[in-house]
Amino acid sequence: MVGMAYPAINDEKFYSGLFPMPPLAEQKRIVEKVDSLMKLCDDLESKIEKQKNYSNRLMESIIKSSLAK
Repeated sequence: MVGMAYPAINDEKFYSGLFPMPPLAEQKRIVEKVDSLMKLCDDLESKIEKQKNYSNRLMESIIKSSLAK
């Protein structure tokens, strides 16, 4: 399917409409906040991966220890 299936608006009206944008200072604050949240997500993802690796090594150690007895 191509186009929109909403008959109350056509392409001309859609593309000639205004899209409200926040002031530039607010846009910059939004970008800074998103960047800081993305860094937080990256840090958390890294910590989760480290914990998974630690858990896997611990499990391997426990299994090796129990098989050695």
